[in-house]
Amino acid sequence: MQNNLNYIDAVLKEEHLYNDQRIVLMGYSQGVSIATRFLLHYNSPVKALVMHSGSIPNEFNGLDADKFKELSSRNIHISGTRDEYVTADLIQRENKKIEMLFGTECELHRPDIKHEVDTTLLVDISNTL
Repeated sequence: MQNNLNYIDAVLKEEHLYNDQRIVLMGYSQGVSIATRFLLHYNSPVKALVMHSGSIPNEFNGLDADKFKELSSRNIHISGTRDEYVTADLIQRENKKIEMLFGTECELHRPDIKHEVDTTLLVDISNTL
């Protein structure tokens, strides 16, 4: 994981985007764990955190909630209603993590899709950022 975080750090620095508050972090599937971990590692405000079709890491706790609220002005969670990797138990666990970390400050989108990127929804969201 640390290699992933170091790589994203290096890219942002190389592209002169480090500490740019226009950044939107997005993770898809396993990328949700990378994007959420990176936000806490990065420790600089971003415009939005988009979590698409993936799980929030279990290691986060209530103390992390204040950091997420401080670092991201908009939190978005997308999960398809026909995602073949999602079970009722997983939905319950994710909803608890979302509630703990973001409270009511997380936009929930539940499109009628399988485990795939909803490009139409992402374009719609991007138009509101």
